[in-house]
Amino acid sequence: TFDTRAPLEIGAATINDVHGEKRPLTPREIVIHSSNIGSVQLALRVSDVAHYDFMEKLGFTQRLQFELPETGAPLMPVRWTDIERATTSFGHGFSVTPLHALVAGAAMVNGGGLYPPRLTRTDVSVGTRVISEPTSMVLRDMMREVVTIGTGKKANIKGYSVGGKTGTGKKANNAGGYYESRYMSTFAGFAPIDAPRFVTVVVI
Repeated sequence: TFDTRAPLEIGAATINDVHGEKRPLTPREIVIHSSNIGSVQLALRVSDVAHYDFMEKLGFTQRLQFELPETGAPLMPVRWTDIERATTSFGHGFSVTPLHALVAGAAMVNGGGLYPPRLTRTDVSVGTRVISEPTSMVLRDMMREVVTIGTGKKANIKGYSVGGKTGTGKKANNAGGYYESRYMSTFAGFAPIDAPRFVTVVVI
């Protein structure tokens, strides 16, 4: 378990939880309850190289190859210290397009294979392995609980076995910081749980 009762101090930064449980959490509960404090502790248990390599493997460090030319390049930190690792662990401090999130999200729940996005049907039998199939099954189960008992309960639609992950981020301002009361809310969801066929990313 990881203690999430108090904010984390990393350098001059303070990491808080938006939906704080104020108790020790398991990795599963960190995902279900969107604990920033727990996410940071998990991320800092792996090496800085492994952390960055995984983001690179998910395609978060380069522009996606796609049929349409209008694809945005990700914005990644220029440094890679503990504070960058901490904030990227819960989705802050870097920026990717919704298509990046969609491709990576699909890989998390489809058995661990990352496939290039396409508008037209194509026969790609095997994607690039980014996580193991057992890990994908565990994540799928966790994301189902995000919807049934966690931060994504509004996506628990009757008649569909939906899983997903919520995200809340402050909007960036023009002064190099963030607005205190302006937010972007994101939900990356998939269905059905047992054999995912559809994945979607919604941003409000």
